Amino acid sequence: MIQVVVAMTVLLIAFGYYDYTSTKDQLVKDLNQQIAAVEERLKISLPGPIWDYAPEFIIKNIQSEMSTPAVAGIKVVSNDKEILGLVARRGNELILNKDEPSSSSFTKQVDVKLFYDDDGEQQQVGQVFIFENENVIKPALQRTMAQAIIQGIVMDIIVALAIFFILSGNVMRPLSQVTAAINDIAQGEGDLTKRLDDSKGDEISQLAAGFNQFVEQLQDMVRNISERSNLLQESSQQTSQIVDNTNQGWPSNRLRSIWWRQRPLRCLNR
Repeated sequence: MIQVVVAMTVLLIAFGYYDYTSTKDQLVKDLNQQIAAVEERLKISLPGPIWDYAPEFIIKNIQSEMSTPAVAGIKVVSNDKEILGLVARRGNELILNKDEPSSSSFTKQVDVKLFYDDDGEQQQVGQVFIFENENVIKPALQRTMAQAIIQGIVMDIIVALAIFFILSGNVMRPLSQVTAAINDIAQGEGDLTKRLDDSKGDEISQLAAGFNQFVEQLQDMVRNISERSNLLQESSQQTSQIVDNTNQGWPSNRLRSIWWRQRPLRCLNR
């Protein structure tokens, strides 16, 4: 049972690890797609306000993109490194025109160059820096791990109980009956007329059938010995009776034999 539970646990750990990595890969993929979508929208919405130098529109565009939870902050700078807009996330709040997000609040920084179409000529007007935070997927990964652990524990308990009841009903109880019967015979107090149930057709039934055959042969042997013992006792009694009768009748037989041998002499005398 322990071996099966250990094997099941290892198997569940392997499946849990596979689910965890698969979930993580999928979440990271979705996160990267969201960041890529933010990049594409900013490439379209920011060059015009930068060209026209309209910081209020720049801030509004940045704020609208901060709805993506993975975005920890967005900074827009001009070609001469002037900060035209900066929005950072501090917990659940958005901070405007403040310091950049701390290094502990984001995991990756994406640098995107911005170009404005000036009568068919592409003019670089600035850059946008997107601070990406992949830690937002940690709660989902933790839930996946906790779910895998709970499922593993529940499955181990179910498998252990199932194996216990199966072994108890189909193996341990029949083996206990065989053991008790053998012990009774070994102690000289067994009833040789009793038989074990061998009707199930499994390995334990085969063992019970072999035990029943052994007990049957032992019973026949004991019966033959008992019958021969009774015959020997009867023969002994008969022999003893004959000896007793012989011993009791010896004097009279001796006199009769002497009288019979002397009978011709008496006849001659007459």
